[in-house]
Amino acid sequence: MNPAATLTGADTYSSAIAQADNYTRWIVDLCRPYIGHSLLEVGLGHGGFRSHLPRDIGYTGTDIDAREIDSASARHPEDRFLLADITSPEFASDVRALSPDVDTVLCANVLEHVENDRAAVAHMLAAAATGGKLLLYLPAHQSLFGTMDTLAGHHRRYDPHDLLRIADSARVAHWQLVNPIAALGWWVNDKIEYDSLDERGINNQIRWFNRYILPISRAVTPLTQRAFGLSLFCVIENT
Repeated sequence: MNPAATLTGADTYSSAIAQADNYTRWIVDLCRPYIGHSLLEVGLGHGGFRSHLPRDIGYTGTDIDAREIDSASARHPEDRFLLADITSPEFASDVRALSPDVDTVLCANVLEHVENDRAAVAHMLAAAATGGKLLLYLPAHQSLFGTMDTLAGHHRRYDPHDLLRIADSARVAHWQLVNPIAALGWWVNDKIEYDSLDERGINNQIRWFNRYILPISRAVTPLTQRAFGLSLFCVIENT
């Protein structure tokens, strides 16, 4: 059985990532210049993004995992949440029925779990108003794909040229590679045998990285953003 077809929610990431506020804040800071007044977050995961987004923004969260929806709804009863699948043709209409004014879609560390990623991108773009933006944060470099990706349920990693494929006729307005030091760490970890992403060794690395190494990697990223990084951030416009 393909693990990527069976893992959802907390099964796809290390538990320490939920407390990695510096990492989450970095992703939100990348997104911030492109965020409008009404945002749809696709794939709630550990639920940490909402607390770093503007409080006065119109927010809707969606996930395929009912456990994540229930947890997020309890934490943020003032927001809107929807159990939905981005691979479904009804995804956009279901979102618009709940939140017709979405102008920004944030999808961080989700698309790599979807087999038909091109269709998923089309559905997310269709959920946003014309001129809206899809903000994608993806694992970078297929050459880094290994055991760690398999444990996370990834189908693939992404190189910059893949963006034209998944965007189809939409416009890729911006892209950059992010977090070069963590990419080296990912490569090294692939040489170590792990049974789960939630092992103590991996979680301790995440805590250490979030506190001490991330500021260095963030400072170096502008120098490597067209060449190398653990992640690929891009902005696709709904034209």
